[in-house]
Amino acid sequence: SRDYDETLSTLRYANRAKNIHNKPRINEDPKDAMLRQYQEEISRLRNLLEDRRLGSPLKIEDISDEAQFELAKLPAHTKRDLLIQEFQEEMKKLKNLHENEKILKQIEGIKTEYQLHIEQLNSEMEEKRQKSTSKEEILQRIEALKASMIGGEKADDKELSERRKRKKQASEKRLSAIAHVLAKIDMNEDRELLQSQYMDISQELKVKTDALRKYRHKVKSLEKEIGDIQSEFQVERNDYLETIRKLNRNTKLLSQITEKLSGTLKNECNYKDLEAIKEQAIWIEDSQKYKLPNLVVHRTKLPPPGRIHDSLTAPARLESDAESLTDDSMQNYLMQVNTFLKRL
Repeated sequence: SRDYDETLSTLRYANRAKNIHNKPRINEDPKDAMLRQYQEEISRLRNLLEDRRLGSPLKIEDISDEAQFELAKLPAHTKRDLLIQEFQEEMKKLKNLHENEKILKQIEGIKTEYQLHIEQLNSEMEEKRQKSTSKEEILQRIEALKASMIGGEKADDKELSERRKRKKQASEKRLSAIAHVLAKIDMNEDRELLQSQYMDISQELKVKTDALRKYRHKVKSLEKEIGDIQSEFQVERNDYLETIRKLNRNTKLLSQITEKLSGTLKNECNYKDLEAIKEQAIWIEDSQKYKLPNLVVHRTKLPPPGRIHDSLTAPARLESDAESLTDDSMQNYLMQVNTFLKRL
């Protein structure tokens, strides 16, 4: 077809353009170069067909010497047309061969698939045949046993039939006696048994109900006790928090009063330095009180007039005149402060 020829021509020229190499051609006519390329392509396609042939061999006859001689006599454009025609025929053969290969592959796949299905069906039929054979054998054996016991050798045995009859009568008598006994039990003893069982079940149910009520009451009392404990704990917690707040307020008040009082003390008094007093204070566990250092006021005495030849210097007189005992006026003042704080 025309589309096929155009596609083939396009592919051929695209292949040629792809394989162009810049090699020098010495005194070679473009037409001769084209003819040579066609011949090389035809030889390549022949080799390809020889390698890929399947089934009946596809023979491609070589051009004889006479044909080559006749071909050489033809003009260039005729040679080109012949080579193009031969190239197209080779391409058609190659295309047909490729399509035949695809068809053969599809046929092989279908054949393999059908073969698998056939094998599967054969195996299923064989299994069914074996099952039916085993069932038939079992039925045959059952029929044989029936024939041997009923209609076979022992069918005319009178002694065996009499024995069976006696066994049947004895079993019927035994069954009637058991039924009579069961009827009596149902009428008399069974009622008492059921009543006793009913009483036992009722008593057990009553005991369990009473125990359940007792445990329920106990659970309620425990829940109430837990609530009371929690409320008491909350009250105590609030009391502790309030006590802590009061202590904090009292501590702040005492600190402020102490700071005010320390400002009124003279520099010669040791209670002027509160930090030093805090370091010197000792906690007594038995009395639950602090042991504070004694109140000491250092006084500087000037020498009386006229005593020029005193042997002691001023620092010596200061050390000797230092009062190690508590001052009465200062102690009275501190006692009044403590009394005021206790009233708070």
